[in-house]
Amino acid sequence: MDSRVADECPPKPAPADRRGEVEMVRLVGAAWVPFNSTYWPLDPLARSFVLVHPDPVTGTPRARNLSEIP
Repeated sequence: MDSRVADECPPKPAPADRRGEVEMVRLVGAAWVPFNSTYWPLDPLARSFVLVHPDPVTGTPRARNLSEIP
């Protein structure tokens, strides 16, 4: 990932329930544009699988998350 993303999009504070912000971006021209922003648990026992794919109608990226949290 390009280090400019971290500089241009500083992370928001995590909520009190121990989640971290995750933002997915794509390069459009010369600008990084977010296409998904959410919070994920900061639990070492949690497992997640993220599928990123282009939307068949618009062509923009989509993200699907499958999580297992004990």
